[in-house]
Amino acid sequence: MGEQNLKCLYIEDNIADFKLLEARLKKKEASQNYQITNCQTLQQAEKVLSTERYNLILLDISLPDAQGLEGLYFLQSKFPFIPIVVLTGNTDKKLALEAIKEGAQDYLIKGEFNEELFIKVCDYAVERKKINSELKKVLKEVEKLNLDLNTVNTRLQNTVEELKEERRRVERKNKQINSFISVIVHDLKNPVTAINTLTELLLENKTSLNINQIKYLDQIKYSSSSMLDNILTIINTTNISSNKEFELNMVYENPYFTLNSAIDKFVVDAIQKNIVVVVDYIKDLPKVYFDKRLLANIVANLMDNAIKYNKENTRVIITCEKSESNFLKIYFRNKGLKIIPEEVNDVFEEDYEFSEGNPATLPSSGFKLSVVKKVVEVMGGNVGVELEDRGKSTSIWFSLTM
Repeated sequence: MGEQNLKCLYIEDNIADFKLLEARLKKKEASQNYQITNCQTLQQAEKVLSTERYNLILLDISLPDAQGLEGLYFLQSKFPFIPIVVLTGNTDKKLALEAIKEGAQDYLIKGEFNEELFIKVCDYAVERKKINSELKKVLKEVEKLNLDLNTVNTRLQNTVEELKEERRRVERKNKQINSFISVIVHDLKNPVTAINTLTELLLENKTSLNINQIKYLDQIKYSSSSMLDNILTIINTTNISSNKEFELNMVYENPYFTLNSAIDKFVVDAIQKNIVVVVDYIKDLPKVYFDKRLLANIVANLMDNAIKYNKENTRVIITCEKSESNFLKIYFRNKGLKIIPEEVNDVFEEDYEFSEGNPATLPSSGFKLSVVKKVVEVMGGNVGVELEDRGKSTSIWFSLTM
C-alpha cells in the first residue's frame, strides 16, 4: 500500500482476537498506516460497510449469524469491489482454500502469522483485487466486442446471402437474354442464308447480267456472307457464355491469311485516325490449330479496340512469336493505349467494361474480351496483357497451339 492508509474492517465475534491483532499492529512501525475496525456479526458489518468506505475486509468464517462460506457469499453479493481475506483456525485449512476458489483474495490461519506476513497478505489482497477488477472490466469489454463482432458477422453473412441471391437473379436474367438472342439470330439465320444462296445462283449466270448488276450482287453476297458469319459467331458466343456446347471447325494450318484478312478490314479506319498498323510477321508462320471464323472475329475485336482507344498518330504493331511451350503467340502492341497497372489482371473479367480517357481500360467490342478469352481457351490457347514502355504502351496477346 506504500504511503496510503489502509482502512480495514475485521469481522470477528471474539473480541480478544481482535484486540490482540490491533495491539500487535500498533507496535509495528510498518503498520502505522493501518486502521482496523471491528464488527462482531455480519449484520453489523453490513450497516458499517453501507455507510463507510473500507479498503479491505478480514472475515472470520465462524460467526454467530454466518457459518462457513455463507459470510463470504453474502459480502461478495453486497460489496463485490472490496477485497476479502479469510481468517480461520488450524482445523479449517480446507475451508479456507475453498474460500479462495470462491473469490476470496487470500487467507490467514489464526495464531500462525506474524505482523510482517499479515501486512504482506493484506497489501497483496488489495492489489490482487484491483487487478481482478481490471481484468473483469477488460473481459466485459471483450465480450461486448465479441457481441458486436457477431452482429457484424451476422450482417455480413446476410449481405453475402443477398449477393448470392442477386447473382442467381442475374444469371437467370442472362439465361433469358441469351435465350432471346438465340431465338432472334436463328430466325435471322434462315433468310440471310437464303439471300446468300440465291445471290450465288444469280452470279453463276453472269452472262445475262450487266456490270452494275454483277457489282451489286457481289456486294450483296459479301454483305450477306459477313452477316451470316456474324450471326453464327453470336450463336456460338452465346452458347459459350451460357456454358452450352460449343461447336468448332478446327483446322491445322498457317494462320497468315486469316490474320491478314481480318486486319485488312480496319486499314481505312486506322488511316482516318492517323494510326499506323504495322504487320510485323513473316508469311511462313508455323501451323496451328484454330477455327478460321472465330480467329477472324478475335482479331477483329482486338483491332477494333486498337483503333478506337489508341491515341492519334500512334502505332499498332502485330507480331507473332513462338513460345517455348509449343504455342504461337499473336501480339497486338498498342503504342498509344495506357492501362492502370492494378487493372491488368481484370481486363478479361466478365464485368470489366471499357471507358474512354487516359489512363484507359480495355474495351468490349464485337463481343466481350471475357468471351474472347473463353473462345481462345476452347481452341486450346490462352490470353494475356502486358504493360510496356514504362506503362505507356499495352500489349494484348493470345496464343494458339502449334
